[in-house]
Amino acid sequence: VFDRMPERNVVSFNSMIKGYAQHGDVTEAFLLYQRMLDSGIAPNNVTFVAILSACVHCGKVTEGQRYFNAMKETFKIEPEAEHYSCMIDLLGRAGKLEEAERFIDAMPYKPGPVAWAALLGACRKHKSMALAERAAKELM
Repeated sequence: VFDRMPERNVVSFNSMIKGYAQHGDVTEAFLLYQRMLDSGIAPNNVTFVAILSACVHCGKVTEGQRYFNAMKETFKIEPEAEHYSCMIDLLGRAGKLEEAERFIDAMPYKPGPVAWAALLGACRKHKSMALAERAAKELM
C-alpha cells in the first residue's frame, strides 16, 4: 500500500518507520528514514521517537546518538521527554549507566517517571545498586 501511494508525507513515513521498528525490522526502519530524507520530506518529532525506538530495540547506541544530535542540530527540533527517555533506555540497556545518568541530569526540565523507570530497569539489569537507589527515590 505504501509503495503504491501517489504521494507520501511525513505522517505516512512515520507510520511505516514506527511499524517496522516495533516489529523488529529496524533495518527497514532506517532505510525508510533515509528514503524519506531523499524524498525531500523533513522529519518531525514523531519521526525521531520512532527512529530512536528502533535504535533501542537493536542496541544501536552510536546510531541513536547520531539521530538524537541530528534532530537538534540539523533539523532544529527540540528534544521532548520521549526522546530523552529513548536515549536513557538505549544507553542503559547497553550498560552505559553513567552516560544515561548524565542524560537525565542534562535534561532541560524535570525528568518524568518514564525516564527514571528506564534508568531503574537498566540498573537492575546491570546490577548498579547506588544508581538504582537514586532512580527509585526519584520515582517515589
